[in-house]
Amino acid sequence: MSIPDDLARRVRAFASQHDTSVSAIVTEFLSELVGSEVRYEDVWAAEEAIMASGTGMQIGAITWDRDDVHRR
Repeated sequence: MSIPDDLARRVRAFASQHDTSVSAIVTEFLSELVGSEVRYEDVWAAEEAIMASGTGMQIGAITWDRDDVHRR
C-alpha cells in the first residue's frame, strides 16, 4: 500500500497524539467502512420486505381528473 508522504507524516503524528498506531487507525477505518456496507445491505433487505408486503394503506376511488386538479 502506498500513500503520499505528507499524509503518512500527518497520520503518524495523529496516531502519536492519540496513543495508537497507524495500523490500528487503518484497521478501525476499514472495519467501519466494510461494516457500514453490511448495515446498508441489511437495511435495504428490510426495506424490500416492507415494499413487498405493502403498508396496508388503501386508496379509495379516484373521483377527480386532471382538469379538476389544475382548475384554479
